[in-house]
Order: sequence, then C-alpha cells, then structure tokens
Amino acid sequence: MKTSLVAATALVAALSSVALADATPPAPPATAVYKLDISISGLDADPKAAPATYSLAVEEGNTGTLETGANIAVGGASSQMRMNVGLKLGMHARMHGSTLVIAGDVEMSTVDSSAPAQSNIHRIRAEGATAAALDKSAQLASVYDPQSKRRYDITVTAHRVL
Repeated sequence: MKTSLVAATALVAALSSVALADATPPAPPATAVYKLDISISGLDADPKAAPATYSLAVEEGNTGTLETGANIAVGGASSQMRMNVGLKLGMHARMHGSTLVIAGDVEMSTVDSSAPAQSNIHRIRAEGATAAALDKSAQLASVYDPQSKRRYDITVTAHRVL
C-alpha cells in the first residue's frame, strides 16, 4: 500500500509540474524597429535640386513624428494667436505577412508672402499608406499644388535596424 501511495504521489507531482510548465505564458515576440528614410522632392524652386530628406526610427506598431518649422503670430501684431508652420511628418509601420505597411501623414505649410498685412497660410497635406519592401523606395504620395504650380513626390525607404 505504501508503494502505491508513493507512486501515486510521484505521478501527481510530475503531472503538476507539466501543468505548471504549460500554464507559463510564452514570452512576447520581439518588436522590430525600422529606420524610415523619407524623401520629398519639389520643395526647392529649382527643379534639378536634390530632394529634402528626413529619417525617423519607428518601433513596429507605433507612430513616430518629426516636425520642423516656425511658430508664428497669426492675425497681426496685436494678436495672441500663434501657429506652427513648416513640415510635419507622422509615420506608422507594421508587418502584414511578409510585407511592411507604412502609413504616413505629411503636412507642409508656409506663410503666403504675397499678402504681408495678412497671415495667409498655404497648406498641403497628404495622408496615405504604402506597401514597402525593405531597403527599397516606395511612393507614399504625389501632390500637385495649383497655387505654386509644383509637384511634391513623397517616398519612403524602410530599413530594419532591430
């Protein structure tokens, strides 16, 4: 009887350790980090000028932002209102199967210098997504601005860094 009790206790202990091992949650998958190289052509008046380039590191599933420009008074010298003008980029990267999907929001704004007494803001915005192969350029947007008569091409190249 003692032998069967010892054997039963050993069996229960072995099954308990297997059940506990199965109940341990798996480690979360490693998150990838991508360096996104963004290129915007058409910002310079010279059509032969090199495109402006920006880089942004983004963790997969998260959004990264980059802003450059000035904070200006809007509505005249006595106004307390202010506004940011310049370039604003927001990029989000996620894997869909074996393809990297990059969603982006690009906004460019300038003060209209043709009406110095007023604070006219000229704004161009593009929001979209593209499927990108790593280390290859993919077009996010192409925007024609009828006011400046320029075309802006926005491309993204993704490089996995982690």
